[in-house]
Amino acid sequence: MATESAEDLESLSLEGEKPPPQSSDGTIVVYTDGACPGNTNVHSNSWPAGWGAVVVEGGDEDLDLDATVIAELWGPVVVDETSERWLGATVTSNNTGELSAVAEALIWLHENHNENAPRDIHIRSDSKYALGICAGKMKPTANLELSRKVHRLYRDLVLKVNLRLSHVKGHSNHKWNDKADELANRGAKGLICNVGRWRRTQTGSECP
Repeated sequence: MATESAEDLESLSLEGEKPPPQSSDGTIVVYTDGACPGNTNVHSNSWPAGWGAVVVEGGDEDLDLDATVIAELWGPVVVDETSERWLGATVTSNNTGELSAVAEALIWLHENHNENAPRDIHIRSDSKYALGICAGKMKPTANLELSRKVHRLYRDLVLKVNLRLSHVKGHSNHKWNDKADELANRGAKGLICNVGRWRRTQTGSECP
């Protein structure tokens, strides 16, 4: 359980790092969520887990009612160490779903970063655990490899852009948190998007 409050997680930065370049456009906001329906044993892989992320722009970074979608991403939590899509998860659980969602969001942001016109980034999650691991404010006691991966991705990106993390209350009828939850549940069903590193040519479930 995270020790930080929602307020503590409103704005996280790494001390001693060089300041990122000034953003030249509006903020990109990414809402992330994980899902593992029915999972009650975090040491079991008998229940599939998924992750989801929705990338928006043009909102107020709070309710974002007027924001428009840039991308929607979803997929399953991968526990197969031989898979090119493996991020370090060894179990399927709500926490590995939450961490995978943040990791996949960071990967997408890395892939779509324009160093000539950097934009501010705001990642929002209903998991204080995932946010704390991402920012290095919490020391992981489980999911170690996945946690290290998430934090490395965060550290790399924070050198390039103004990056903010914040908590959004889950199951509060927040439009984009609900959307991220919907996408995560798609991933838990084994559905895969067709964006970024998940892009493929074969027929299957695809992102719009």
